[in-house]
Amino acid sequence: MYHKNILILLFGIILLFPSCSHDDAVIDEVHLFEGAWNRFQSEDFVAHIRDNDIPYNLYCEVVVDPAQYQYDALPLFVNVYSESGERRMFRASLIIRDKQGVVKGERSEGKIVLNQCIRDTYFFNHTGADTIKIGQATQYYEVYGVKSLRLYIQPTAIEYPL
Repeated sequence: MYHKNILILLFGIILLFPSCSHDDAVIDEVHLFEGAWNRFQSEDFVAHIRDNDIPYNLYCEVVVDPAQYQYDALPLFVNVYSESGERRMFRASLIIRDKQGVVKGERSEGKIVLNQCIRDTYFFNHTGADTIKIGQATQYYEVYGVKSLRLYIQPTAIEYPL
């Protein structure tokens, strides 16, 4: 009887592991940069929202070359456009180095790879395709050293009362 309960518990734990993967992501897309990222050039992503009754977390992963991008943060404008024409905007900032100069991301092949949640418990108002436009919001017309930008959106892991 004791062994049967342990087997049932182990089987239940194994079934939970797939729910921790990126398989439930609404979108997981990477955009690569050649040269500079212009202030007026947005990177456009299309997310297909299947359920607008649950909250989502929006994550950005950026790869920067610290020899070219020497700033402590990468400020972003994020605009979300629904199929019905509604536009929602928010600002986000990817912190690359803290006030002491410590790099917040991981170093890989001379680059900094930074992965941060830019918006948590975000509710989409409609199901369907939403276009998400992300632009750099620095004070400079062009920034160099940003090598790639990844956006992925997942349902929020914690159940929140509505």
